[in-house]
Amino acid sequence: MGARIAARLFDLSLFASSNDVALYAPVGGEVPTEAVFARLVAEGKRAYYPSVTDEGLVFRRARSLAELVPGRFGVPAPPDSAPAIAVAELDLVVVPGVAFDASGRRIGYGGGYYDAVLAAVPRPRRVGLAYEFQLMERLPSAEGDVEVGYVVTEERTIRCRGGRD
Repeated sequence: MGARIAARLFDLSLFASSNDVALYAPVGGEVPTEAVFARLVAEGKRAYYPSVTDEGLVFRRARSLAELVPGRFGVPAPPDSAPAIAVAELDLVVVPGVAFDASGRRIGYGGGYYDAVLAAVPRPRRVGLAYEFQLMERLPSAEGDVEVGYVVTEERTIRCRGGRD
């Protein structure tokens, strides 16, 4: 199913036009991103992964998945020496989540790290990857929650409407 989700992501014109792309290293049952990374590298694009710092998320470049090391909370991340990019300079941010809805609301793991940085990225450049079973009818939303512009599953690509931005 992860390959089908990746293929749908590749079909987005946003993906084709993006050069600086933020990915995540999947944990638990999150959608894998290794195929997306491989495609970015093959196309000469740059991939960035989040590192959790005391100040929040910092996106650092990875040229190889072998560079990723256990970061805070054990989540694989580039080393602190890897070049960082300002989140607003990212062309596309691929966002993990526990659940999503068609309005682009998401539930993560509760740290609020993504919400804190995604506000600097225009909504159409935020894409959530999810399995179809992770789509809910309607998720709760609180002040400070930031929605994605697209949710890509193995069965469909949803251009999110509604929400706050």
